[in-house]
Amino acid sequence: LFVLDESSKLGRDLTNKEMPKRVLECFMLPSSMSYKIKMKVMNQAIIDFGSHNAWNKMYHFLEVYKQREGHCNAPAKHIEDEKNLGTWLITQRQQRKKGKLESCREEQLKDIGIVWDIISEQWENNYHLLLKFRQREGHSNVPRYHIEENKKLGEWLTTQRQQKKKGKLDRS
Repeated sequence: LFVLDESSKLGRDLTNKEMPKRVLECFMLPSSMSYKIKMKVMNQAIIDFGSHNAWNKMYHFLEVYKQREGHCNAPAKHIEDEKNLGTWLITQRQQRKKGKLESCREEQLKDIGIVWDIISEQWENNYHLLLKFRQREGHSNVPRYHIEENKKLGEWLTTQRQQKKKGKLDRS
């Protein structure tokens, strides 16, 4: 990390003389390799390490969030320890959707309980609230501004009815 800090301060790669000898030795690259190629290999290794480390740090924040909140559905703008956990989760979902999320990371996220399709999950949750309301009240005429378990059930049902009228309600 010293190398990255110094390089960014100088705005260029370190020269052979500026590079700490112990750093070069750590990589155990062949002496026949040019300094330029050694720098390229080392920089890529450091960048890969940094991104792996950053992912693990964000995953840890997700574990903390889940322990505290009981679920992994952090809102899009949620900040955890000065890091945007919500945006990170959105990125993980997008990467999975594009087939670009490493399988081991996908498995880790699945194991902790991440919901991949938030929209479907929200719809299902609201539908179950509607069923509870119907069982309790004997009808499904939920008032527009009715709140059920801290969810705007009335507004959700109004939206569903509007979508049905427009022929846009998914029947699956």
